[in-house]
Amino acid sequence: MHRDDLSKNKQVALAEAGLRFLALLPSTSQRSTLVLKHFSQCTKVFEIWRAASPKAKAIFMYRDAIGLCNSHYGYAQRVGDFVAKFFEHRHFLWWIMSGNEPMTFYDGLIDLDSANLGFEDLAACSWGLQMQEFIAARAKGLEAMAFRYNELLADREGEVEKVFHHCGLDASKVKPALNAFDHDSHEGERSSRDKPVQKLDEVAYARIREILAKPKLALNPDLIL
Repeated sequence: MHRDDLSKNKQVALAEAGLRFLALLPSTSQRSTLVLKHFSQCTKVFEIWRAASPKAKAIFMYRDAIGLCNSHYGYAQRVGDFVAKFFEHRHFLWWIMSGNEPMTFYDGLIDLDSANLGFEDLAACSWGLQMQEFIAARAKGLEAMAFRYNELLADREGEVEKVFHHCGLDASKVKPALNAFDHDSHEGERSSRDKPVQKLDEVAYARIREILAKPKLALNPDLIL
């Protein structure tokens, strides 16, 4: 969140150090491949991680806007009172969702002080911001395989095979890798998916589409990269 307080060289050096520490963990030190899954806010630091690990294979997994907004909405309900007290938390939510993007980003998109502001407004802006950042990074030369979570759910084996091929991994390990889908990755955590949550409604979906259609974003909520 305070990356801009450091020089680019310092940020790269810290990323390199972090990778070295990860490679020393007992669970990774004996493995030939290290997989690092970033938070979605990593769209802010593509250049840093590429400089820190230039030989790494990059993958960008994304999903449709409504699916992503619903996912954020459910997560926010599970981990605290961010939905019940949304207006009170709105500035913090924007800070965390956007990776400390200046609040001027939503000028012309939403009114943060409007009594009609909804959780979906911030989530839609965050999705749009991250899509724009990835598109911009790719235009600057970032080589990354982009694939959607939607297609992964529809054809797990087929999409995992594509990932393995892109990364140069042993294709015979695809089927064993599918066992990972048998368990909730948040199992045992506050964010565990066995906790029931409400979904956004049709009014919220319409609002998401409306925000993304505005000239500042001009993005299809079902964008295929």
